[in-house]
Amino acid sequence: MDKDAIAVHCRKDNNPVIDGDVASERIDTLFDVKCIENDQKALDAAMENDHQSDFEKHAAEEILNRYEGKKYTSITIAYNNQNPDGCAIGIVGKRTNEPVPDDESLEAKANRLDTIIGNTLYCTVVFNDGTEQKQSIQIGATVTNFGTAHAESFNQLTEEEKALKDYTDVFVTYSITE
Repeated sequence: MDKDAIAVHCRKDNNPVIDGDVASERIDTLFDVKCIENDQKALDAAMENDHQSDFEKHAAEEILNRYEGKKYTSITIAYNNQNPDGCAIGIVGKRTNEPVPDDESLEAKANRLDTIIGNTLYCTVVFNDGTEQKQSIQIGATVTNFGTAHAESFNQLTEEEKALKDYTDVFVTYSITE
């Protein structure tokens, strides 16, 4: 990555990262993590009230201890485990204490978001025969409509999503270069 980090939050027994340059041993940035359904239900039940029994507190702690989170500047992911259950991989920007400008236009929002997440991911795939294929993925933000942002997968969207085709907002962009 050019800057910032790749955050990986996974079950310890199903982590796809086989190598990487660790930037931080913990994740202090919140992003959407889809945990394994049964673990999430058990955690929700154990955390439901303030007057938990010691058993419930222990159960919640045990569930949380099944997961690990780290930030990396580079990672190698197992070919056969690229999208494991209970795992979230995200690009996280640096925290800033700068005040939010008064300009709330979509262009200003896109510029702020691009400042936070704008990165280049450098990807290399090494095949069994030793050959390599490299690609760079530029990540940024732009103002566009929903239909344009999802043009490549538009036919796979639900009818409700397709109805949003003219909705204009700030969208994260990915562009691949070789």
